[in-house]
Amino acid sequence: MKITAISFGFENCESADVPIEHVRSFSLSSLSKSLFFNDSNGVREYDVIGKLYVGFKDSINYFTGETQLEITERLCKYADVCRFGLVYEDGSRKDYMVEWTEGSSDYENLGQYVREDFGLELFINYPKDDSYEQCQETCEYCTGIGKVVGFD
Repeated sequence: MKITAISFGFENCESADVPIEHVRSFSLSSLSKSLFFNDSNGVREYDVIGKLYVGFKDSINYFTGETQLEITERLCKYADVCRFGLVYEDGSRKDYMVEWTEGSSDYENLGQYVREDFGLELFINYPKDDSYEQCQETCEYCTGIGKVVGFD
């Protein structure tokens, strides 16, 4: 099924869907499951992303989204992406929780950063000294090892 947008959820409960035409590439890796229990909702199971990379096309600079800030400003100013999702052409969604780096506060993920060397790029839980070339050599999307479903 074709992906029409990617979705970000932020710590303050804001969210933004970004149409896929603004996305150059993305990679989800170190996927795992997490179980959470509380007495009012019982047990919930979540899919969790350990590492996330999103490379945006230049057109992202003109997309505002649904947050109070433009999406580029939102990603650059706050390190608080806690959910990433895929939106499909039939309206269905697949959402993932984003793992926060050890030592992070409730409001900021120390593992999240953006770079603008090759257009806007979002990194979560990649070492900050990783160069773009190292990412190109190791991430499954860039090397062609992994397959991104829906990118026809």
